[in-house]
Amino acid sequence: MNDTFYRICDFIILATTVIALVVSIRYGNKKKFLFPIQLYIIFSLINGLLLTILEHLLENKNYNNIAKIEVNIYSIIEFSLIYYFLFRNIPKIKYKNILLFLYFFYILFFLLNWIIIPNGILSTLPTLYGLGNLFITIASLFYIYEILKSEVVVDFKADSNFLVVCGALFYFSTTIPIFFFTNVLNAMAPAFITLYNGINELLFSILFMSFIKAYLCPSPEQKLS
Repeated sequence: MNDTFYRICDFIILATTVIALVVSIRYGNKKKFLFPIQLYIIFSLINGLLLTILEHLLENKNYNNIAKIEVNIYSIIEFSLIYYFLFRNIPKIKYKNILLFLYFFYILFFLLNWIIIPNGILSTLPTLYGLGNLFITIASLFYIYEILKSEVVVDFKADSNFLVVCGALFYFSTTIPIFFFTNVLNAMAPAFITLYNGINELLFSILFMSFIKAYLCPSPEQKLS
């Protein structure tokens, strides 16, 4: 049952990512400010396809090692692209300085874990992924706060930047507990690992739906000041 649920979720996220890529290519010239999001969609699709292909080509042990390396590298790319998009859209220097500090702290902490932990790059690091999600959540909240206190009139249903940030805030905030408590959940109920993964992929597909909506909405980019 859990495996079937995961396979369905896996198909949903693949379909949503492909649609998001097609839409981003179709409307990318009109919304060049969403280019970091388009790159994120591309890397996400490549990551998902590679994991699927390698799963069918390699033996289980070799696949697990390569998959962990790929996921770790993808996590840094994911964090960097989403964080850059948020950083660029937040005008206040004090918030930018905080975000810069958090960014370099996270990247350094990630690399140190690769170096210090034996075979660190070959390890699954869910707590680190959760920390990255927390930092993206903080950056998203900074943006929302700036929107609320700004005098700029924003149509929340049609502003591309706002829709992307809302999608990011929803996905990265709701998955913080999943990543922080992955090891505990796996130890207590290992039979439900695929269920956790399926839920994560469903939430991930909602993030990509927000990207699709951001590309399709007709309004121009709103600038905070």
